[in-house]
Amino acid sequence: MNWEDAGSGFTRRKHVRLQMPAEEGALVRIVAIASRALASPPGRVRLANVSEGGCCFESGLRFPVLPEMRLELGWPIDDCPLALPGHIVWRADTVDGYRYGMKFALSEMQRTALIGRLNERLIELCPDQTKIHALYRMLSARPKPGRGKEASI
Repeated sequence: MNWEDAGSGFTRRKHVRLQMPAEEGALVRIVAIASRALASPPGRVRLANVSEGGCCFESGLRFPVLPEMRLELGWPIDDCPLALPGHIVWRADTVDGYRYGMKFALSEMQRTALIGRLNERLIELCPDQTKIHALYRMLSARPKPGRGKEASI
């Protein structure tokens, strides 16, 4: 029997997703299609959840699901906004527009910055849940190169 069938809430997702409050906003823009760079103006989106591997956002904008269309998600949190590159992997219709799954294509430096920001955001959103904070920090820890498999959240 697999855990999903048992109703345990277990998921096979590679990364832990941090659910965002309803008012969490971000900006998204198209930066390239195939090898052609673009400079589209950013559009405002509602960020539903974020992980080290990607995010889910909602928007009235209709993006195609094309791996060759590269986007940049600007997450303006705190004093140091993050610019997270990636592409759309799925789209679903909603009452107010569309819901998207975006897979990030991060450098190691961007990934480290995002993990740090997710850890900070988790503490802000759930200040009294120290066990969750410790678990998230443990899951997002990176082993030193050459020391076995890479940990991922």
